[in-house]
Amino acid sequence: MSAATALGTADRLRVLVADDDRATRLLLRAMLQREGHAVLLAGDGEEAVQRFVEEQPDLVLLDFEMPRTDGLAACRRIKAAAGDRFVPVIFVTSAGEERIAHGFEEGGDGFLTKPFTSRTLAATVAAMRRAQQLHDTVRRQAARLAAHQERQAEEHRLAARLFERLVRQGDVHARNLRWSLVPASDFGGDLLLAAATPSGRQHLLIGDFTGHGLSAALGALPVSEIFYARSAAGYDLLAIARELNARLRRLLPEGMFLAAALVEFDPHEGLLTVWNAGLPDGIVLRPGVGIVHRFGPRHLPIGVLPDAALSLATETVAVHPDDRAFFHTDGLVEAESPDGLRFGQARLEAQLARAAWDGDDRSLVDLMAESLARFSGDVANHDDVALLELTCRPAPAPALRPSADAPRTSAPGRAVVELEAAALRHVDPLPLLAPLLAALPGIDGNRAAAQLVLTELVANALQHGVLGVSSALKATPEGVDRFHHELARARADVAAGWVRVELEHHERDGHHHLVIQVSDSGEGFEETVLVPIEENRGYAGRGLELVRALADRLHFEQGGRVAIAAVTWPSAARPREAA
Repeated sequence: MSAATALGTADRLRVLVADDDRATRLLLRAMLQREGHAVLLAGDGEEAVQRFVEEQPDLVLLDFEMPRTDGLAACRRIKAAAGDRFVPVIFVTSAGEERIAHGFEEGGDGFLTKPFTSRTLAATVAAMRRAQQLHDTVRRQAARLAAHQERQAEEHRLAARLFERLVRQGDVHARNLRWSLVPASDFGGDLLLAAATPSGRQHLLIGDFTGHGLSAALGALPVSEIFYARSAAGYDLLAIARELNARLRRLLPEGMFLAAALVEFDPHEGLLTVWNAGLPDGIVLRPGVGIVHRFGPRHLPIGVLPDAALSLATETVAVHPDDRAFFHTDGLVEAESPDGLRFGQARLEAQLARAAWDGDDRSLVDLMAESLARFSGDVANHDDVALLELTCRPAPAPALRPSADAPRTSAPGRAVVELEAAALRHVDPLPLLAPLLAALPGIDGNRAAAQLVLTELVANALQHGVLGVSSALKATPEGVDRFHHELARARADVAAGWVRVELEHHERDGHHHLVIQVSDSGEGFEETVLVPIEENRGYAGRGLELVRALADRLHFEQGGRVAIAAVTWPSAARPREAA
């Protein structure tokens, strides 16, 4: 089999031979054609450049010494005309070492020393062809990589805009919140959400998705949907955590999950409840004292465990009005300095504690963002950094105001719901009751106050009546967490009992009147004189005092087993009759 027959089509080249010696040109053409290549001829450097531009050959053989334009100048011009294409240039010469070195400096890729044999020529051309194929492969891969990087960059831009919208659509601009999202060079998927519940509590979520770009953003969509919808309906943290875990288990690919802290702040009771699933410690700071509590990561991230294995234990602590809670994702503590040092949790806590000891009232978010910028210098973050600060200010009781969109007259309305032990064990009753309030005529604008009264009375009936957990446990800050642990245990074990809620609404004399009656199957209690809420320095009795502040009247019957509250607010002013 001849060499020409053995040569594959992909290895057959169009070769330009440029030499002012006619015999050398013809010899090279014969040898190359015998190998199966097509050959173009040029008698000097100027013609070589012209033929290269016109014919675009795959390989060039150049003599050093030629008239009009020598081989070195021709090589420079040919390389410039080739652009991004790799066209090997081989010098055919009998020149010495220094001349050959100049050839490489001007862009030459190889040389063939005269006199040469057909075997040497074939091996040199084959070596250049392999280099050319490698270059073409690398160039194609680089183009694919560039296209992939551009798609990924666009995904990151889309994901960043989506995350920004998710953050801004909630209640993150509440007066007692400060937050920051510091983007990394590679979009990491940190998430901040905030919402107010119907009863006036604050729900917060700070999270960090594994994965990047749109994969994290697509996970954020159901998280945002569930968080906002369930918070607006009055669901508690555990119900939200349970639903988030179930949804992400179904949605996310294997190995992807959400490390997150779910936070509930009850400004009326002065309680902070946290369910930390894989985030670094959340910290509570008190002016003049320092760090007073840490909410450690007690649970695996959301989306890791099946629903049956999910732990739903929370931590609840009593907080002072000037306490501040600080939460962050691991991008902060894992940030690196130019020397390769990590920012670290110890550095974070030392700086926060110093600010608390000194009574520094500047935003903790601003302090840590500035500290991180100084620490990192010119080193880009490897991950997003999310920072969240909550000032534990008490909230004023919702004002009862005229319902501007209320009808002139409304028919009396009555609703009754009874929840038995099986439901109370697994279901949060408050979201079931919220639609009953929403459906009452004239409730718009006054729903928060009515919801607070209903929430506190139902919680009192469930916790103290059916479950029998005493508020006396909340006599100290440490007892608050014990109270909630006992509550969770009693609720899981409850086998009998019920809570009944009756709502009755009517309008007369220019006012809306809502009577809320909550009864339970418990043993009841002897009503004692409650401390006014503004004088209450303990952690028990605040809920009922809040009800008294909002309701026109509150009294108990049947030994404390029935609580009846009346809430009244003015109807909308009637438009004046036309003259």
